[in-house]
Amino acid sequence: MKRTVVGWLAAIGLATPSGAQSFEVASVKTSAAGSRYKAAGGPGTSDPGQIVYTATSLKSLLAKAFGVQGYQVSGPEWLAQARYDIAGKLPPGASKEDLAAMLRNLLTERFRLAGHRETKELPVYAMVVGKKGSKLTVTGTAPEVRPTDQAEVNTVSLAKDGLPVMPPGYPGHLIGMTLPGKTMLRARGETLADFAKVLTDLLDRPVLDCTGMSGKYDFGIAWSTDQAAARAGSFGEGLEPGPDVFTAFQSQLGLRLEPRKAPVEMVVVDRIERSPTAN
Repeated sequence: MKRTVVGWLAAIGLATPSGAQSFEVASVKTSAAGSRYKAAGGPGTSDPGQIVYTATSLKSLLAKAFGVQGYQVSGPEWLAQARYDIAGKLPPGASKEDLAAMLRNLLTERFRLAGHRETKELPVYAMVVGKKGSKLTVTGTAPEVRPTDQAEVNTVSLAKDGLPVMPPGYPGHLIGMTLPGKTMLRARGETLADFAKVLTDLLDRPVLDCTGMSGKYDFGIAWSTDQAAARAGSFGEGLEPGPDVFTAFQSQLGLRLEPRKAPVEMVVVDRIERSPTAN
C-alpha cells in the first residue's frame, strides 16, 4: 500500500484561502426527513452562479471535491447515510476546478475534515475488447433533435429491440431502465471511460476502461441481474430470456469484463464531524 499525506487545511492548521477558493455565501444544514436527492447549478450549467445540493451525502460531496468516484472514498459508514442540504454562491467566472476547491474548503471549515490519499490494491473489472473486436457503432454527426417539451424528455419507452428509447433532446449520453431481474442501457455518444463509471455503480466492484478506445459510441445492452434467472435463461415471467452481465458484454458489445486486482487511489478520511458548524 502506498500512502501519500495530503496537506488538507484542517490537517496542517492553515487558514482557508480567500477569493475564488471559497463560496461567497454558503449554507449547510441537515436534510429534513424524506427529502429527495437533487443536485443543480454550478459551472457548465444554466445556473453557473450557484450550487444547490439537496439530501446529499458527505461521501458524494467528498467525491465531487476530490475528483474521484464514491468507491474511492474511505471513511465511517455514516458518510453515505447522513444527508445534508448545501447551497453556495460562486464568484463570477468560477470554473469546475474552482468549485472543487470551494467544496474542499467548505468540508474543512464546516465539518473539520482531515485526511490523506493512499493507493490500495482492489478487486476490479477490467473492460477490454473481445477477441473478435468490439460491436460498438461510432457516433454519427447528425444534428440533435430538440424535444417539443420537458414531458417528452421525461418519457421513456422501449424500442423493438427491447431497450429504452432515448427521447429527442435527452440531455445525457446514456439512459437506463430496470425491470425485475433485468437491467437495460442505451448509449449515444458515450465514451467507454464514462461508461465504466456508470458500470461501477451497477456492479459489485469498480470497472476500469482498459479498451484503449477513445472515441464516442452508440450501443445498447441488457443483462440479467438475477443469476438464478440468468442460468435458467429467463428474466422472469413475460420477459425475454437474458444472459448474465459477462455473457452480455461479449455477445452484445464485443467487450469483456475481466476480474483483476489493480491499484486504486483512495481518499481516506481521518477525521470529520457529523454535525456541521452553524451558518
